[in-house]
Amino acid sequence: MARSQPFRPAALIVEDEHLTALDLERAMAELGYEVCLAASQSRARFLAMQRHPDIVLINVCLGREGIETGRWLRDHLRSGHVDTAHVHISGEPQNIKPGQ
Repeated sequence: MARSQPFRPAALIVEDEHLTALDLERAMAELGYEVCLAASQSRARFLAMQRHPDIVLINVCLGREGIETGRWLRDHLRSGHVDTAHVHISGEPQNIKPGQ
C-alpha cells in the first residue's frame, strides 16, 4: 500500500525577476507550499487554472499587468476564494520607508 503524501498548499508566484522569483520560491517551500513560478500574465493565468493555488504573490512592479492579473485571478479562481498578495521587493534604500 502506497503512503499518501501530506497535503501541501499551493502557491503561485508571479515575478519577472528570476533571482527574486527563486528567493520567493525557496521561502514559500520552506513554509510548506508547493510552488509554481510565472514570469508573465499569460503564464500566471495558465498555471492558476492548472494548479488552483491557495495563495498568489504578484510583483506590483509589473505595473498594470500585475494588477490585471490579480483581478483576473480573484474573479476566476474558486469563486474568488484565493489569497492574493501584491508584493514589492527592493533593496534600494530610497524605496525602504520606516515601518516597512
